[in-house]
Amino acid sequence: MLRDNVNIATTMIEAAYRAGAERFLVVSSACVYPHTCNVPTQENEGFLDEPEPTNRGYGWAKRVAELLGKYYAQEYGMKVTIVRPYNSYGREITLISKLRMLFQRSSKEFLTGKIRSKSGDPESRPARFFTLKILPKA
Repeated sequence: MLRDNVNIATTMIEAAYRAGAERFLVVSSACVYPHTCNVPTQENEGFLDEPEPTNRGYGWAKRVAELLGKYYAQEYGMKVTIVRPYNSYGREITLISKLRMLFQRSSKEFLTGKIRSKSGDPESRPARFFTLKILPKA
């Protein structure tokens, strides 16, 4: 699990860099968080302690993918966005339709360069967002 996912992340970002891609999207996972993380979870907890044992290899691979994005942005000036989708549930959420809409909108914003950092400053480096808001059912 670890080796395959690290290889995928490395191959993808290096290929994008060599091809001169303007932007690169790293899709991480909630699996980066340890079992002991707080709820609600702060994004910085993604690099504390070990990922949950059931997802440890995958969680570490996603942490490595995030670091690759960070370092390619710093070292090569790539515009990298990192998203860390998190599990959501509850009686007011129509999960599939909300996630589909969210990722379509996020992908379009990413591809058109309209994505904003958490602070709202489009010049922040690297531009990334971690919190994905899912709206309650109307």
